[in-house]
Amino acid sequence: MRDHDGVVGVDQAKELGYTAAAITAKVRRGEWIRAGHGALRAADHPETPRSRIRVAMISVGSVATLVGRSALFWWRITTSPRPR
Repeated sequence: MRDHDGVVGVDQAKELGYTAAAITAKVRRGEWIRAGHGALRAADHPETPRSRIRVAMISVGSVATLVGRSALFWWRITTSPRPR
């Protein structure tokens, strides 16, 4: 998760071997936070612009497309995802 800004999709977690019960247990223990539809963030990882982008993309699903300033920020072409 650290390599992914502290964020993982529920489906990704299941592909890594976590069961639905194990995911729920991590959320109940406060290790993971439900950050969006189908998205989890490690509780010990701060919410950042990059983690918010990952959560948004996971929440929308495979049809998601990152555009505009967020895309520029993602590819490190600008230093802020928001206009100044």
